[in-house]
Amino acid sequence: MKTTAYTLIIFPLLLISVRILMSEPTERGLTPIQQFEVLYDFDIEAENTPFAISTFAPANTIRQTIIPEPFSGRTWFEEENQKITWEGMLDGKKKLSYRFQFTGKHLIVNIDPTIKLESQRKFSNEKNWTFPTHLIQSNDDKILELSRQLAPDSVETLREISSSFFEFVYQMPSNSTDELTDALTALDRFEASCNGKSRLLVALFRSKGIPARMVGGIILDNSRKKTSHGWVEAKIGDTWVPFDPLNGHFAEVPANYLELHKGDNFLIRRSKDISFDYFYEISSDRANHYPSYALVNLWEVIDHTDLPQKPLTLLLLLPLGAFLVSVFKNVVGLKTFGVFLPVLIAFAFMEMGTIIGLGYFSIIILLIGLLNYPLEKWGILHTPKISVMLTAVAFYSIITLYIFFKTGWLDPTKALVFPIIILTMMSERFARKVEEDSPKEALNVYIQTLTVTLVCVWVLSSTLIQNFLITFPEFLFVFAGLNLFLGKWIGLRFTEYARFGKLSGVQS
Repeated sequence: MKTTAYTLIIFPLLLISVRILMSEPTERGLTPIQQFEVLYDFDIEAENTPFAISTFAPANTIRQTIIPEPFSGRTWFEEENQKITWEGMLDGKKKLSYRFQFTGKHLIVNIDPTIKLESQRKFSNEKNWTFPTHLIQSNDDKILELSRQLAPDSVETLREISSSFFEFVYQMPSNSTDELTDALTALDRFEASCNGKSRLLVALFRSKGIPARMVGGIILDNSRKKTSHGWVEAKIGDTWVPFDPLNGHFAEVPANYLELHKGDNFLIRRSKDISFDYFYEISSDRANHYPSYALVNLWEVIDHTDLPQKPLTLLLLLPLGAFLVSVFKNVVGLKTFGVFLPVLIAFAFMEMGTIIGLGYFSIIILLIGLLNYPLEKWGILHTPKISVMLTAVAFYSIITLYIFFKTGWLDPTKALVFPIIILTMMSERFARKVEEDSPKEALNVYIQTLTVTLVCVWVLSSTLIQNFLITFPEFLFVFAGLNLFLGKWIGLRFTEYARFGKLSGVQS
């Protein structure tokens, strides 16, 4: 057994080491790097009419590299943003295009926890990034009051202030409206899309005299779309720190975020007297930026086939999640409802959002606990009793999902059939535990299962881990080898030391 376990662990690690050493530094996959080809596709039409169309052309930064192709327009700069313009006479239909290669890196900024608010006063008038505007009303009484509540005078460090502002805006329900939403409207409605959330976060920063600005761009994936995206940069110390309050990125920008402009700008400006339509054609080429010495290059499979990345990623994460559950059960000594169920619940939370998933799930458990009392009192048999409980769970789920979508707390585009099935399975296991043991014992196992689940969510949500497993799928054999060793564990579990630790010491 030991020989098999050592082989399963050592051989993949040697193979991964060879692949890393033989790859170029930018190909190693440990720092997420993504490459895309982007095409601006503009269709215009008019009869003997002058036209002008301008938009932003991405520039090279510390985290993105742009290689443009020749095009028919004109490039110029407006302050720190690069723009492109097409002008002329239009008689009939015309197609305008701008194509470029994008290479992006995942940027994470570590905010110095010692920097205090007072130190930012030297930047207070830098390019008007602290001034209110008609869309970012940082001097409005409502926003000033909210700023005082979230960051009172006792909170001095910029990291604490940033975290408080960010968490408030991030937890605000999201919607998918295309409506232009200013900061005050986002606060009054207590929901917004990316532009409303970003303007509110900028307004909160500026209310404290912290320079902050909007950043506009596109989230790149294999698609043809019109949707742009907005996020925030705040100046902390001498560094512009990124925040995406819609997608929950604190002091980081993912590798597939294309930055087009800084400031609160419209992405496209055009003449009014023309017919106009546009799309962004996006295709990824990540396979060229991961090790080419792969037994199976999954990035190439994803990019050049119809295989979706999300289910593949979940399948690769499943052995890691099962290993974590095994450690908690065999070494720590926690009880869970099965081995795979905590991992599946973690996947459900990752899809729904941890806060929403946790609340939704906890109410299901409470509902089952409340129903158990009258059903037990009436002497209902086991199987019909479970069926009654699951029927109640189904009605609750329908009502809850309607509320979620109606309020915008969940993105309507999310596929929630899988999370609902998983959480319903868990409710059935909980109901069975209540029936076979007691509500107290079922609640105890539920709390321990939830503890393991939240750890799995924290680990499995890591983009670094996900990219690593797609890049090096042979690492799954390592989990198999570690599980073989874990299967021979004969020591005390951590939770047993209080009961048997002294006895074990005496016997030794």
